[in-house]
Amino acid sequence: MMVIRAQPEHADALTQITIAAKRHWNYPEHWIQTWLPLLTISPEYISENEVWIKLIEGKPAAYYSLKQDANELWLDNLWVLPEHMGKGIGRELFAHALERSRKFRLSTLKIEADPNAESFYQHMGARRVGEHDGEVDGQPRILPVMEIDLLVFEKGKSIVLQERADGSSDDSKQARDACEPNGELASRKQPPSPWSSVSQ
Repeated sequence: MMVIRAQPEHADALTQITIAAKRHWNYPEHWIQTWLPLLTISPEYISENEVWIKLIEGKPAAYYSLKQDANELWLDNLWVLPEHMGKGIGRELFAHALERSRKFRLSTLKIEADPNAESFYQHMGARRVGEHDGEVDGQPRILPVMEIDLLVFEKGKSIVLQERADGSSDDSKQARDACEPNGELASRKQPPSPWSSVSQ
């Protein structure tokens, strides 16, 4: 198993990962169809942003992307195929994303998280700093806005992050699985979704 830099020719495979992860959360299919343009990863997106893929047996199983917006750095995507959820891949990719974030020379990494994923990011060291409000089909949707201090990460990464990435600091496998992000996080620019769903 390895993590590689995505190339433009990976766009279709990453799009399929995104859609499969979305469907895992039992979204209405008409929502999925509505979101298809937003769930699609283009070759141009890969060329313009930091996008990294987790390979299992030579095939893409998960990916994340970092996107700089002016002086802010966002974890713009973090998706895991449903059949590979609960195996620590989300934690591994998040740890990798923090390492790559250092090259941007910014102090924080921001995340717009689904409420279901908030505990995962807290476990990885992020804290809630705000929220984005929205609605879908008339239902209110509040998404936590979180951030992780990259300077603190740099100081403590050799101990804390490794424990979180390999799960050795958890009390049990159940606790580790509960913190798996289950294929979130998609673009902050996508329309908000219901409470039982993954990040938009």
